[in-house]
Amino acid sequence: CVVRVLFRLLGGKGGFGALLRGQKGKGKKTTNMDSMRDLSGRRLRHSKAVERIKEWMEKQNREDELVNALTGEGPELPKPVPQSESLDPEFVRRLKRAAAERPSLVNQGMRKLRADG
Repeated sequence: CVVRVLFRLLGGKGGFGALLRGQKGKGKKTTNMDSMRDLSGRRLRHSKAVERIKEWMEKQNREDELVNALTGEGPELPKPVPQSESLDPEFVRRLKRAAAERPSLVNQGMRKLRADG
């Protein structure tokens, strides 16, 4: 004699889990992390905006310094005087001597003017 007993379990074949397994990586994957929120409730794009602005300003400063270095702008450097425009040392010496003698020449002229007048 053979007795067969079949017990039916409640539920189905587990179709929902099988469906999830079948989809695996076919679902939408989020690539925009900026729209998510951090633990304090702020959006990540707002949290990162300050960092991005700082990086941008540093980059701009570096680029401005490079442009100034390449164009020659910046602190004024003394220009070399060409030989054709430089003064003769003998002329400069005579000019200084005449400037030193000028007060005594003026005094002589004033004395002569008083003596004549």
